[in-house]
Amino acid sequence: VLVLAVVDLFWVHYYQNNLLVRISQPFFLRLVIAGTIISILSIIPLGSETEYRDSDDVGMVDAACMAVPWLWGIGFAITFSALFAKVLRVKMLYKASSRMRRKKITYKDVFFVMAFVLAIETAILLSFQLISPLKWEREVLNDVNGNAIESLGRCNSENGWWFFAALVGFNVICLFYALALCFQTKHIPTDFSESSHIFLSVMFMFQVLVMAVPVSAMVRDETKVFYFMRAGAIFLQNFTVLTITFG
Repeated sequence: VLVLAVVDLFWVHYYQNNLLVRISQPFFLRLVIAGTIISILSIIPLGSETEYRDSDDVGMVDAACMAVPWLWGIGFAITFSALFAKVLRVKMLYKASSRMRRKKITYKDVFFVMAFVLAIETAILLSFQLISPLKWEREVLNDVNGNAIESLGRCNSENGWWFFAALVGFNVICLFYALALCFQTKHIPTDFSESSHIFLSVMFMFQVLVMAVPVSAMVRDETKVFYFMRAGAIFLQNFTVLTITFG
């Protein structure tokens, strides 16, 4: 995905003066790419682990535990807000033209959407970080004469579930609203609208999110399956956005 994102970034830069690329708004295309890069990087700390709390590197693993929701959440917010801002800008332009009004819609006119989404996402993550951050814990499941022969290590938080629920819930609401906006702009001529592509991107983001969360919860105690489930969901979510947007 990182290679694909870099290739897409160079492609946007090379063809930025092309009419179709200009209609697609290169600035927002770059934001979509940036969001997917940040999000996919969350897979790296996802695999961090150590022994027990007295290990020398437990601080780094604790940081890696919280790096996952931060990278995924901020990456998701940037990608989503860029897609949403694109279709919102198209709607505003088409609405003005349908009323026979000459109106220039600048990036500043849709920045409030991105600022709002990023602010809420950051507020949830910051509260998570300050109130009940994820920390590495290893539980002994079976021992012989005090020597552990089976243990389970994972990132855990006493109240982390509530913050994950808030994060996922907010993202689901945003995706629903984006789908509604795409539906409202479906009648706009294809040459001037990307709502169909954005609709597919948002729909895939929504499907991956609602499927990955319950499945991940069910396999939480199976560490390898839990890892591959989350890593696969992150990969699939970002890969589909890039392929649909630039495919």
